[in-house]
Amino acid sequence: MKIGDSPLVPVFEVLERPSAWDRKLRTAVDKGESELTRFRREFWNHYANQYPNDGVPVGYGASSWWLWIESAALNLSIYVAQNEGGVSVRGRSGELAEEVGERIQGWRQGLHDELGIDIGEGTSWGSYANNHYPADTRDRGNWPAMADWLHNKIADYRRVLEKPPTSSASNDTSDE
Repeated sequence: MKIGDSPLVPVFEVLERPSAWDRKLRTAVDKGESELTRFRREFWNHYANQYPNDGVPVGYGASSWWLWIESAALNLSIYVAQNEGGVSVRGRSGELAEEVGERIQGWRQGLHDELGIDIGEGTSWGSYANNHYPADTRDRGNWPAMADWLHNKIADYRRVLEKPPTSSASNDTSDE
């Protein structure tokens, strides 16, 4: 093969390529992955296949996946645990819980009125507006319904958080 005035180069035909799944699976096995991480990875793979446009990558194995809501400067966190799935609102990684608590006040009324969610007092790690889906998550038969619930909650929370905040001391720029 020759391109323009370049020297001739050999042309190779690729007969077989390892898939990304195979590489990730080999890496996970090589790392001595725990049963809990394997469970999470399998659930998130199921979720990613059911809802590929939600952004959860195939092969993901952590307990939660964060989706950044730019207009609110907040993360939407979806998670899977041994007896439930859930969703909550958080700040940036490492952000103080108090800062997140002040900022989320602007969506307190919308979360309550539209979703029936109280933002609550927040956790020590800055998680607010928590909503849980109790289920035996080890039973794969529950995964489709749990994935549906998480996907629908993402849409619900986004709908509220993508609106301008209604009131908050941290968002109030008026001069008094």
